[in-house]
Amino acid sequence: MKKIISAMSLILLLLGNNVSAESSEETAQPKSDVSYSVKKVKAANEINETNSFYDLRATVGEKKEIQAIITNASNHPIFVKSQIFTAFTNENGAITYNDIPNPVSKSLKFKLSDFTTIESSDKRVEVPPHSEKTVTSLIDVPNNAPDGVILGAWYFEKEDQVVENHEEKGIGIANKYSYSLAIKVTVNQEIDKPELNLKKITTGLSNYRKAIQATIENESPGIVSKLTINAQILNQKNNKILYERQQEEVTMAPNSSFSYPIFLMDQEMKAGDYILNIEATTEDPKWPSQNWSWSQTFRITKEKAQQINQEALNDNVSAKQNKDVLIVGILFLSLSVVVMLFLIIKKKCKKKKKVRKIIKRTKMKKRVTR
Repeated sequence: MKKIISAMSLILLLLGNNVSAESSEETAQPKSDVSYSVKKVKAANEINETNSFYDLRATVGEKKEIQAIITNASNHPIFVKSQIFTAFTNENGAITYNDIPNPVSKSLKFKLSDFTTIESSDKRVEVPPHSEKTVTSLIDVPNNAPDGVILGAWYFEKEDQVVENHEEKGIGIANKYSYSLAIKVTVNQEIDKPELNLKKITTGLSNYRKAIQATIENESPGIVSKLTINAQILNQKNNKILYERQQEEVTMAPNSSFSYPIFLMDQEMKAGDYILNIEATTEDPKWPSQNWSWSQTFRITKEKAQQINQEALNDNVSAKQNKDVLIVGILFLSLSVVVMLFLIIKKKCKKKKKVRKIIKRTKMKKRVTR
C-alpha cells in the first residue's frame, strides 16, 4: 500500500505540473529573422512629412502619388504583393489597417480602397537579393468627397513565407511578417466636431464570454481618439446596477462602428427587462471636452439567455466549472488506478497463498508416505 500511495503521489504531481506548464507558455513567442522591410517615401506637400505614415492634404478631384521602398536583405530574390485597405475600428476599440471592415458602417461612403490604385506592375513585385525596389500608388480623390479624414493603409506581404508553427504543451503559435503603411488623407480640412451615436444593443458572446454589446458608431469623417467609455446595465424594475464596465484610450476610425461589450463575468445571463446607460468622453485636443450619453431599454428572452449561458466558455463561471471538472477527473483517474492496483495485488496475494497451500499439502503427503 505504501508503494501504491507513492505511485499515486507521483501521478498527481506530474498532472499538476502539466497544467501549470500549459498556463505559463501562453505568452511565449518564437524568434525569427525578418529578411525584408518596407518604408514610405516622403510624398509631396505632406502635412507632416516626419510622420511614419502618409499624412496628406488634398482637394476634391485631386490626384496624389505615393511611393514605398521594399528592401530585400536576403541572399535570394523575393516576391512581395501589396493591396490597399480602408481602416476601421476593431472590437478592442482600436484602429485596424490590414483587413476588410465587416460590417461596413452605413456612413462610410468613401473607402480609400475604392479610389487608390497600385501600379499594375507593383501589385506583385520581384526584389533581387540585397537590393531595393520602389513601388507607386495613385490616390484619386472623389469630386464629391466631404471635408474631413479618409483613412486606410498600404499593406505589404512577402510571398512563400515559412510560417513558424509551434505546438508545445497544447499552445499553437504561428508567425508571418507583413507591413502596413497608414494613409491619412485630409480632404480640405478637419471637421469641426465628431458625431457619435448608439446604434443598437445585442446580447451574445465576446471572445466566448457572456456579454451585452452596445454598438457605437462614429458617423463623421474624423479620427476620434482618447475616448473613455463608461457603461452600466440596470434592472428596469428597481434601477439596481447589475453590470458595468469602463474602457479608456479607445480610438475610432472615421465612419466606423464597433461593439462595446459589457461582460457578465461570473454571473449567468437572465431573462428580463434592462436599461443600458452609456457615456463616451474624448480628451482629443482637436475637440476638447466632447461627450455623448445614451440611455436605452432592452429585453433578454429566456431562450436567448439559456443559449448564451450554455455556449459561454471563457468567463469566470466556465473557468471555475472547467477547473472543477479537471479536479474531479484527476481524482476519478487516481481512484481508478488505486482500485486497479489494489485488485491486481489482491489477486496476486490470493494466488501466492493458494500456491503455498498446495506446496504445504504436498510436503505433508510426502511425510505421511515416508
